Amino acid sequence: MMGAPNEGAAPANESLPEFTRAYVEAMNEMHGPMMDGVMADDPDVAFVRGMIPHHQGAIDMARIVQQYGNDPQTRAWADQIIAAQEAEIAEMQAWLEAKVGDAPSPFAQTGGTVYSANEGGNSISAFDLGTGAVDTVTIPVAPHNVDLTPDGKLLLAVGDPAAEGDHGSDGHGHGAEGAAEGLLVILDPRNLSAPTATVTVGSHPAHVVADRQGRAFVSLVSGDEIAA
Repeated sequence: MMGAPNEGAAPANESLPEFTRAYVEAMNEMHGPMMDGVMADDPDVAFVRGMIPHHQGAIDMARIVQQYGNDPQTRAWADQIIAAQEAEIAEMQAWLEAKVGDAPSPFAQTGGTVYSANEGGNSISAFDLGTGAVDTVTIPVAPHNVDLTPDGKLLLAVGDPAAEGDHGSDGHGHGAEGAAEGLLVILDPRNLSAPTATVTVGSHPAHVVADRQGRAFVSLVSGDEIAA
């Protein structure tokens, strides 16, 4: 469906920082397929074909900042961008397949694993983008947010402690008044069913991000605070 990466683009200058070269390469890979996409005869098809590589470029840049960046806010934005753009790419590919018969890009072109916090079900799901397989495991919190450490060795989840009857909740209450203090659960991505540690972090934790120094930052809804 899409053309090849922008083969005529100049490679990033070797004197630039590694993260800059990564950003430039990601942009170079995006431009060619975008240009091919917008050349479609139909304006709607051109828009969608152009936006898919545009979204993939945003995903690639988000992964770069997750690899090299240290600021919790940029890592949080990157998490949101990856989740939103991957979902929109899937929707656009399905639309193209129905509209003009374009086959969706196989999952294997993306690869990797995406993790989802299932707050109403006290669980985490791992989506293998290479095979489409989904593995869901129960954990000891109602997770509101998850984040993979930059080295990929640990998966962090935060939420209020899981309680009987939570499975039918709406998943957005951040715990009831008077509930036990929230937890940071540390998991091995290779074996999510066996948490390696839990840490008390304060009331109603909402989000967690990790930096390259091995630190985890947790935002607390109850007091507009950050626990580190």
